[in-house]
Amino acid sequence: PAEYGADTLEAAPADAWELLTVQVCKDRLTSLHWAESSDRLLAGSVDFRVYLLTLAMELGSRAGSTAKEVHHATVSSRRVLSGNTSPITCVHFSVNGQYAMSNSE
Repeated sequence: PAEYGADTLEAAPADAWELLTVQVCKDRLTSLHWAESSDRLLAGSVDFRVYLLTLAMELGSRAGSTAKEVHHATVSSRRVLSGNTSPITCVHFSVNGQYAMSNSE
């Protein structure tokens, strides 16, 4: 079984599939967007905020295999963006990944 702390996930045994969770905020998330070719993730919430997260993964493979598996993942909060006046409905990175955009109700 997996063990997890406030912001770190330990991978489950190699022969098991398990869904792990990390609490980003106290309210429900409404939108997620992964920055292409990056380790950044945007999460929008009903709390009117956008969360900029970083995901670091340690990859490995089983003996005799070339397939990569996640052995360890760490999710950390880089920044909390505020300013919306209603719940977030959509978040998105710009094409170059330099800007975060959000829509709200």
